[in-house]
Amino acid sequence: MRGLNEGPWVRWYMKGNEGRAFPWCAGFVTTILRQALGHSDWDTFSCDELALKALGTAAFLRAPGPSERSQVAPGDVFLLRHPAPSGIYRRPDWYHTGIVTRVGPGGEAFYTVEGNTTAGGSPEGTAALARVRAFKDNMDFIRMGVAR
Repeated sequence: MRGLNEGPWVRWYMKGNEGRAFPWCAGFVTTILRQALGHSDWDTFSCDELALKALGTAAFLRAPGPSERSQVAPGDVFLLRHPAPSGIYRRPDWYHTGIVTRVGPGGEAFYTVEGNTTAGGSPEGTAALARVRAFKDNMDFIRMGVAR
């Protein structure tokens, strides 16, 4: 990678696009999903669009509490969500995504692979990395094994 949102892999995930206007975490996730599933139902560069495609279906799992975390499985997609803004627009805003590779024992943490990140967990980085994340209240999931 040359810099944030630049380089040959970014262009591949983002279908030729790169630069400041093209954060690539969703492009990374949907490229992997397209390869794994053999189709492009999830094709987007937008975390919001990923969430909105699943919202209101059985596949969407909003901020699972301890008793619901067992529903999260390898291959599922996680989404980080900003709190709903105040004012007339109250729609949630999802800002980072990745793929769950394993759920840790006890349901406290899960392992991921995610693009556009750093070792410290920034949603704006220069690498695709394997990471460990704790479950938090601002995390939603798309359960890929559940029909939507």
